Amino acid sequence: MILATRFVPLNVDSKNPDHVESLWQWTDETVIPAEQRRMLLENGIRVGRVTESGRFESKLTELSQPTSTDEVTEFLVKADVASENPAGKDRIPLRMGKRYEFPVRLPVEGALTPLVRYDDQVIGRSLDEPQFLFAMTANRGKSSREIELQLVPEIQHGAMRQRWTSSDSALRIDTRRDAWTLDPLHFSLTGGENDVFVIGETLPRRGLGRLMLSGEDAGRVEQQMVLVLSFQDIPSPVDNL
Repeated sequence: MILATRFVPLNVDSKNPDHVESLWQWTDETVIPAEQRRMLLENGIRVGRVTESGRFESKLTELSQPTSTDEVTEFLVKADVASENPAGKDRIPLRMGKRYEFPVRLPVEGALTPLVRYDDQVIGRSLDEPQFLFAMTANRGKSSREIELQLVPEIQHGAMRQRWTSSDSALRIDTRRDAWTLDPLHFSLTGGENDVFVIGETLPRRGLGRLMLSGEDAGRVEQQMVLVLSFQDIPSPVDNL
């Protein structure tokens, strides 16, 4: 299958923070079970399935950051160094049952101490050069044309390390950073062809959601990001034979 992804920067209006709230009226947030939804909201993450695509897209366009006319900023954008956040669209081929890592912002310079809330506990770790991402795994849903996409927030940090890993055929050296995998905050998106989902921040903005889905552009203006995901080209079981 293909996962179509889109990062959309939104205006952050300190005088009218509720203006982004209107985007969510065209989504169904109950696709996430109540207890899991509560934990995500406590950590500043909001998830929903788009129910009115035309109205959702219209509101998303209205809330989007205006394109800067500054020549230096435009050059930096083309050089892919203007913003701390990814931008634009992508199409990611996913194989059933295989883990993929999907970064949602560039590594943060220096040390940072993210705080995560699990029920009545608040846990923090001091991390060097942290990078926020979702670990993703796609599996078949209950029907042959349905996909269940599992997402787990993860923070990779520190220096690259080499480790021996084994497979069915041989040992090999795997080079990667340490990771803080936030398993209690996992969630699943289940849908069919062309279904659209959105991941964004809560209001007020806080916690992990703010760290994962915001950053500064070239003009040091804070951006609030919305991640839009769409399931496309879902193969039938016959296609896998």
